[in-house]
Amino acid sequence: DGHGSNKFAEIFCSFCIDAIDMGAFNDEFQEIAQKYFINTYKHCLHANNFCNFYLKTCEQNLHVFQERCKCFLSESNESVTRSILQSNQFQEQHLGNMRMLLLLPWQCHEEMLWERVVDWAGCQSATASANDDKNSGSEDDNKKNEDEENQGVIQSDTAFKDDDDKDENENENDLKAAELEQRRYLLRSLRECIYFPLMNPK
Repeated sequence: DGHGSNKFAEIFCSFCIDAIDMGAFNDEFQEIAQKYFINTYKHCLHANNFCNFYLKTCEQNLHVFQERCKCFLSESNESVTRSILQSNQFQEQHLGNMRMLLLLPWQCHEEMLWERVVDWAGCQSATASANDDKNSGSEDDNKKNEDEENQGVIQSDTAFKDDDDKDENENENDLKAAELEQRRYLLRSLRECIYFPLMNPK
């Protein structure tokens, strides 16, 4: 019935991605799925699946699916576009995928697209810095323990606290600098993907 058809349409993209990942997306499967998607793509695609599904079709060279994804985006209003750009899937993409996404026909002003990219770069650089900090912290703690054991040094709690505060401040400054540099690198890498001349100078 219609209700069941709509329910299947909502999970169709996830169903296809799972089939691809399991190696079950053979020629016969692709033909059936392709015919279904051509007629129902407007019901299958939404903010929470668009990015990953489009990128998966690019990865697998599924051109018919890619074209329907582009049609969906071209036919979407600004509200739908904003929802996709604000989705977790958009924020979680790595640089190569982001470049592919930005070449799509987004139905919004370049200002909105650039703002979302700036947010994305901030999230990516913060995540990278957090991971580096975690790894660096473990290494520093291990080294500090080894040095204390080897040297047999006994210091007061106050001395330990002063050293820890100093190290923490230095590490924090290093992380902020690294995060800023990573953010700049990501944004520079995507400049050619957004048509700046159309942006409002204000």
